[in-house]
Amino acid sequence: MKNFNQIYQKIYEQATADNIEGRRKEYLKQSNKTKLKALIIGGTICIIFAILKLFVLLPFAIIITFFSLFLSGSSSHNSYKKEYKSKIISSLVTNYDEQLYFNGELQIPRTIYNAAEFEGYDNFYSNDYIHGKIDGIIPIQLGDIRTENEHTDSDGNTTYTTVFRGLFSEATLSKDLFNIIKIRSDKGKLAKLFSGKEQVEMDSQEFEKYFDVFSSNKILAVRILTSDIMNYMIDFKKDNKVNFEITLKNNHMYIRIHCDDMFEGSMSKNAIDFDTLHKYYKFLDFMCELNKKIYNVIQEKDI
Repeated sequence: MKNFNQIYQKIYEQATADNIEGRRKEYLKQSNKTKLKALIIGGTICIIFAILKLFVLLPFAIIITFFSLFLSGSSSHNSYKKEYKSKIISSLVTNYDEQLYFNGELQIPRTIYNAAEFEGYDNFYSNDYIHGKIDGIIPIQLGDIRTENEHTDSDGNTTYTTVFRGLFSEATLSKDLFNIIKIRSDKGKLAKLFSGKEQVEMDSQEFEKYFDVFSSNKILAVRILTSDIMNYMIDFKKDNKVNFEITLKNNHMYIRIHCDDMFEGSMSKNAIDFDTLHKYYKFLDFMCELNKKIYNVIQEKDI
């Protein structure tokens, strides 16, 4: 694995050779031209309706105009997003670790996410699939996940509420723990009152400010969550201001980070925007490094 500056230099060189930034500007120019045409046509229709005093039809003309503007921009945007992922994100992933591969069309199976025993939901969506072996050793798969609840009222109106949105990973551990350890973002004193007997008291007060640990095997949980691992988790949480949870279950480890959609290309930003790619790198690196740390602790200790 390389540090981000090394990776960025590789991405920059490849993107320059492929002229990705030039094509982004062309996609943006095409999108703006099409939007302008749709706006002119829609505006003309609205004016004609107003002159003819067809005020009943005016709202429909306005709706059609806005809908046309949306469609006219989405085609170019979708084309750019596909190229951005296939070139920029794929380069980021493979330069981070040559044993990892990116596919923007594939997804993590719903059954894998469910195995982590997070909260329930009705609908499941996933994309931007990364898979392979960290350092050629640890099998891992990760990608964007969004879950939502669906509610239909007595009038037949359906509303959707996002339950989770962010990055999720599943990795195979070196040994079977024959147990479940759940590490959840701290929910405060009220949650502790109802946590039951399975909550584990850790030897780091700062860690317990941010996380709650649950397991029927408290000794196992304390042995796996070393001070180095706890500090690593604290630093990432504080530096990036995000919540994340972990489940260790038998011989699998699941991590999810609450965040916006990852690995997306924005038409309004440079294709090789440093800060954007650095953020994607940090989240990918955290998942891989935390998996490595816990994998190695379990491998080295008599667990």
